[in-house]
Amino acid sequence: METTYAYLAGIIDIHGFISISRRKSDGGYATRIGLSDISPIIPNLAFAIFAGRVYQSPPRQPTYHAFYMWEATHQQAREPLARLKPYLRLKQRHAEIALQMLGLHDFHARSASVENRAERQRLFEEIVRLNRNRRRRKEPITG
Repeated sequence: METTYAYLAGIIDIHGFISISRRKSDGGYATRIGLSDISPIIPNLAFAIFAGRVYQSPPRQPTYHAFYMWEATHQQAREPLARLKPYLRLKQRHAEIALQMLGLHDFHARSASVENRAERQRLFEEIVRLNRNRRRRKEPITG
C-alpha cells in the first residue's frame, strides 16, 4: 500500500490540490484534497482507497475535455492527508496546514473562541499564499 500512497502523493504534488476555502454561509472553513483527470482510472483509485467522492464534469468550452474529479472534504480529508503527507514533496506544507485546520475541532465560526478564529484565519491565509503560485495543468495525466 505504501507504493500506492507514494504514487497518489506524486499525482497530488503535480496535478492535484490541497486547499482550505472559507464558507460564505457561516464563515467556517472547508478543507479539501483532490485531483482530476480525463480518465476515471486515477480518481477511482483514490476513491477506492480513501472514499470521498468522484464525479464527472462536462467540458466548459467546446475545445475542453470532460474530466473526472476525486475529492475528499472536511473530516473525510483527514485520512488521505495523513497517509499521503510523508510522500508529498511539493505540497507537504499544504498537508500540514490542512491537518492543523482539521485539528481545530470547532468549525463553526460563530461559536469558536477568539484564539481559534485567529488560528483558522492564519492557516487559511498561509494555504492561500502557498496555492497562489501553483501551476495549472494544461495536459491530461493520462491520455
